[in-house]
Formats: sequence, structure tokens, C-alpha cells
Amino acid sequence: MNWKHVTIRAGAILLAVWLSPAASGAAPAPDGGAASLPDSVTVRMIHRVFTSFADTQTVRPGEEFYVGDTEYSAVIEDFTPDFGITPDGTVIARSKVAHNPAFRVKVFKDGAPVDSVWAFLETSPPHFRRNSLIGFQVLAFSWNGRLYRQPVPREKR
Repeated sequence: MNWKHVTIRAGAILLAVWLSPAASGAAPAPDGGAASLPDSVTVRMIHRVFTSFADTQTVRPGEEFYVGDTEYSAVIEDFTPDFGITPDGTVIARSKVAHNPAFRVKVFKDGAPVDSVWAFLETSPPHFRRNSLIGFQVLAFSWNGRLYRQPVPREKR
């Protein structure tokens, strides 16, 4: 299959993605349907304005959790094992293998939805949208009997 590399710039954020043949007009890659949700996800949360705030929790997808002791709560509502995005902004799963795992997190303030963001396993610092106050970074997750973790950074020489 011929995958197409695309770089998208949105303000100060540069996102490099590989598009599947389906996104470039060729036959779709067989993905066998939607991926099952992971058993648990360990997320790190930071606040854009209050930079000293950080919280780490292990949560179950689909269950609400609180962001520290704030009025914010969140739910991991979707999982894509191999995240990709088409030129028109549609999120796709390039395969059923966890090559670029991403988690859609819905954020609530006092019970009302205020944001929906993607959290990635191998992104540091946490990903923020332009209007997001809280950023999420996935440190580890358990899926289909396997534990996936962020790679250990190499020591600086």
C-alpha cells in the first residue's frame, strides 16, 4: 500500500501524519471495524494557565473521572489504535495495530461539556487545542491483554 505523508500546520502546532490509501482515494485498508476500548488508561493532565497543576490517574474508558480537585471532569470516550487524519479533518484508524494510539477525551465543567480533545501515547508535552485549558497525555494503557507505555527517554550525553 502507498501511504501518503502530510504535514499540517495549525498556528504554532505542526502535525505530521501518514494518510492511508483510503484517504487519498485508493481502496480502503481492511480494519475489521471499530477497535475495542482499552481496559485502563493512565493519563497525565496539566492546565495551560495554572502551570504548576499536574495530575495523573489511571481510569477506565467510558467512566467519568475528576481532574484533580477542580470543577472539571472528563471521560475517555473513544480509542483509535492507529490514529490518522484525512485532508478534510476526518479521523481514521489506519490499522488495528497500536502504532499511533489516540484517545478522545470529553471534558466537562460543573457537569456541562466544554471541550473534546485527543490524547496521544507518544506525545510530550500533552496535546492542547487552541482553546483548551486542560491537556491530556497518555502514559500507559492496557488493551487486549497487553500493556503499552511511553518509551523511556534516553539520557542526555
